[in-house]
Parts: sequence; C-alpha cells; structure tokens
Amino acid sequence: MIKIDDLIPTQAGLRDLTKLMGMTDAVRNGKVFNDNKPIDLSRFEDGQIYVHNGHHRVVACLMGERPEHQADEYKITEWKYARYLEINFAVHFVTPFDPLTEVRVANFKGFWEAVASVQMHQSEDDARMFIHRHRYLYCQPRNVWSVRDVMTRARVVLGGGYDPDFSPYMQPVSKSNI
Repeated sequence: MIKIDDLIPTQAGLRDLTKLMGMTDAVRNGKVFNDNKPIDLSRFEDGQIYVHNGHHRVVACLMGERPEHQADEYKITEWKYARYLEINFAVHFVTPFDPLTEVRVANFKGFWEAVASVQMHQSEDDARMFIHRHRYLYCQPRNVWSVRDVMTRARVVLGGGYDPDFSPYMQPVSKSNI
C-alpha cells in the first residue's frame, strides 16, 4: 500500500471534474482501481514519489475518504529528474518539465496534438523547437505541492468551498520538505 499523502502531483489540476465526481462516488462504494491500467507513479533519485498519470483516480480516493492505494492499483517507475526534462517522441512525452519547480497544466491534449501535427507535417526538429518556444502552453511554476492541494482546487471549482482540513497550508517544494 502507498499513502496518498506521500505522493506529489505533476499537474496543477484535473481536466474533467464530472469524471471525478463519479469516481469519488465509486470509491465511497468500495471501488478499487485495479481493473484498468494502473496509476503511474514516478520515484526519483531522492526517493520522492510523484503521480505521473492517474491524478483523477488519486484525488477520487482522497475525496472518497480512502487515504491509501492498494498495491495492485499502481506501478512505480524509477526516474531521474533530468529525464523529465527530455523530449521523447518514441513514447509521446512531449511536455518536458522540471517536477521540482514546475507542474503541467490540467489539460495539455491540444498542445500534444499540435506537436504531433508539427512533427508529422514538418520535422522532428521543428517539433522540438515548437515545444521549447511554447512551454507556457503546457507547464507553469509549481503551485500545488500535494494531492490534497489538487483536491482542494477541485472542491472549490465544484462549489464545495475551501476546507482547511484538506489543505491547511501550501508550501514551496524543495528537497528538504518533500
């Protein structure tokens, strides 16, 4: 098992809040997310574990009052921080960023599609240049430091208001406090 409070998000928010509500209800009714692809977690060289893919499921568990993930709900991949800064067309990783200081925006599908179009109709070098020139479309300075911060944003947007028990403080990320 892994505690959700030990995970660090790589996105500033969630792209589909209607999806989140259904998932949260399912968690409250005993749902375990082991029937689809697992939640992708990235463990870096300093031992910190980030959510790479699966933010909706992680937040839904927290909102559904299940503070841990079972072992069959996630997989952990070992990463180096420097690799997150690399573009990798082979696996469609075209949103490089520094997870210590940046997060991706909630919905970067349009950016991903634009990169694919540039790569297909022009060249891989042109796509790289496009990515570097347009980072602001998919990434921003880190403004969430925990899954609870992402959950709090979702609750506010959904009209649930701010609940200090879910996010009593926000703190900057550094190797000494994550």
